[in-house]
Amino acid sequence: VWLLFEYKIQDCLSGMWVFRRRIINELSPREGGWNFSLEIKLNALISPKIKFAEYNIPYHDRVFGQSKQNIFKTGIAHVIFLLHMRFSKTSPTYPHFFSRKK
Repeated sequence: VWLLFEYKIQDCLSGMWVFRRRIINELSPREGGWNFSLEIKLNALISPKIKFAEYNIPYHDRVFGQSKQNIFKTGIAHVIFLLHMRFSKTSPTYPHFFSRKK
C-alpha cells in the first residue's frame, strides 16, 4: 500500500472498522472476499470527505485450528487488486489520487 499510495497502513486486511453512517455511500465498496477490507480502507484514504486513521492491534498467531486461506493465492489477488486500484482508469484512485492534499 505504501509503495502505490504513499500511505502506511499497519494491517490492510484487518476486518475491524468504525465509521459514521453518512460516509457509507462515499466508501462504495464493490469487492467481496479478502479484498473487501482493503477496498474500504483505500476508498476512505482517497476520499477528501473522509477522515481516516488506523489504530493498530497486535496480531497473534492462531492458537487452535488451521487457516483455510491460501496465503500465496490471496497475496497474488491482493497485488492485482492494489495495481487495479492504483492504475485502472475505472478506479476511483485514477488519476487524481496524488493530487489530493495530504
